[in-house]
Amino acid sequence: MNLCHCCLNVCEQSWMILKNENLVEDTEEQKAPQFLHYCSYLCHVGDRPNLPSSIWHLVQNKGDFNKDPRPITLSRKKEFQFLDYEEIQELTDFEKDEYYKTKNNQMDTDKMKFYEDQVKEDARTAQIAYGEDDSDDY
Repeated sequence: MNLCHCCLNVCEQSWMILKNENLVEDTEEQKAPQFLHYCSYLCHVGDRPNLPSSIWHLVQNKGDFNKDPRPITLSRKKEFQFLDYEEIQELTDFEKDEYYKTKNNQMDTDKMKFYEDQVKEDARTAQIAYGEDDSDDY
């Protein structure tokens, strides 16, 4: 039986065992353990800020991590954030170029037409509101 280094619960089988190479040092009250045991992934992740960035060389039960299936983490593609006319006007020229490139690469044609029509309507509304309408309707 081992004591989890993070939650201090007794664990019959440790999820991960790390060799204590100056991770935890002796104190006047207590001698540092030779190995650090973690009862679960969550406890290990909770203690990650206290560990060095690379710990594989300290793992004592490496065989437990070479089993199939291994979890695969997929990076999610960031969804395109459509900007309205006012927001587009606040962008720098460089930001506008990047915005339009991203928009053209990520949006399908029907959606793009809808949003372009909306931006044109917003621009026309802004021109009327600010007295910039050049048409002679009267």
